[in-house]
Amino acid sequence: GKIESRKHPVLQLTLRATPKVVEEVRRAYPDLDLVVFKASYGPVEDPASVIGDYAHLNPVIVAVNDVSRGGIGFGAEENELLAITRSGLVKRIGPARKSRVARELVELYLEERSRGGRG
Repeated sequence: GKIESRKHPVLQLTLRATPKVVEEVRRAYPDLDLVVFKASYGPVEDPASVIGDYAHLNPVIVAVNDVSRGGIGFGAEENELLAITRSGLVKRIGPARKSRVARELVELYLEERSRGGRG
């Protein structure tokens, strides 16, 4: 309904973080290979810290989208990722059509698995 501004000239909201779905997936499927997607606002300064932030999940890859950029990602035809693998490889994928970015990400996953990049 409508909140009447005369009765409530000041509003205060308390926000709570939602549970991380990927953590629930890891608990339910401890042996599953995970590719974690992370949205960042701005470029990644330290790729090692990104993989470190998710070390408790033991992902094969963390794929980072810079959501501060226009023309890629949400609502766009193209995307660009910074992919950081478990073994420490850092690879920029794109900018390219989303289908190509997805294909390259799958190829990187397969390469990482062949390197023995399993937890």
